[in-house]
Amino acid sequence: MKAALCVALLATTLMAGCNRREPSAAAPAAEAASSASAASAASAVVAVPVPPASEAQASPADLEAGAQLAVQGSGAAAACSSCHGARGEGQPAARFPRLAGLGATYLREQLDGYANGTRQHPVMEPIAKALQADQRRIVAAYFASLDPTATNAQSNQPTRAPPADGVAARLAWQGDEPRQLVACANCHGRDGGGLGDRIPPLAGQPVGYLEDALAAWREGRRNNDASGQMPRIAKALGPADAHAVAAWYAALPMPAPAGRTPATFASTLPPVTSGPVAAAASGAAQGVGSEQGAPLTGGGVGPGGAGATQQPAGGSSQPPTTPASR
Repeated sequence: MKAALCVALLATTLMAGCNRREPSAAAPAAEAASSASAASAASAVVAVPVPPASEAQASPADLEAGAQLAVQGSGAAAACSSCHGARGEGQPAARFPRLAGLGATYLREQLDGYANGTRQHPVMEPIAKALQADQRRIVAAYFASLDPTATNAQSNQPTRAPPADGVAARLAWQGDEPRQLVACANCHGRDGGGLGDRIPPLAGQPVGYLEDALAAWREGRRNNDASGQMPRIAKALGPADAHAVAAWYAALPMPAPAGRTPATFASTLPPVTSGPVAAAASGAAQGVGSEQGAPLTGGGVGPGGAGATQQPAGGSSQPPTTPASR
């Protein structure tokens, strides 16, 4: 009886051993290949989806309808010209911004922001909400088609460019590395002329408007920057530096719209310290992100990049010391 039990136990043990899965010779190679694939995926540069560069080309009929909206308004929407001027030149004394020559996409996105509550303003919100989406598009296209240098706003421009040294110039051109502040020029252009159709120019805008815009970012009344850049920048700047930077950009000559000759001042500026830089040795792009959510590759300081430690090839490490006069 005992012998039979022992034989049964021995047979069971042998069968269990036969059924046990042994590691195959190919397993180590497969595991190594899997690890290499994971490492490659981790080091790969992830493509950033790029939003549309600009609005669809507005037709002459669109521009005519947009002009009518700007001058006459529509229903509960007051005429844009009552605050922003007959030709979109703005009203510096009243802190109302210039609209002429700004990007059509940017203008339409701001109207959409007022309509959906991501940008707050007691006057603009009800106006934007009273406009239909297509009306917001065509009035934006109309103001974008105007030449800001052809309006009487040019008479409000200073006769000389702002100083190229001092706190404001360095914040605009180089940022502030200890505070992880990116340079304004990283997104808004080395002459303050904006970038593409979605990032607005700062040059020549009323100082009061620029200061109010930074306050809105800082205080949470403006939340239509998908990248999160501007709220962070405005908070890090604080009111005093925000006023200094706003005054500096307000003193720059207004940029000409795309396709027209830029202002003389713009062409005299050397390359900025911050801005697009080559990929690092690892192949990974640095500092992806920018205002309004438009993806850009910047320098290495803070979210979005840029700052005094990054410099494009052949660029100057200092802002201009002798800006041209106008």
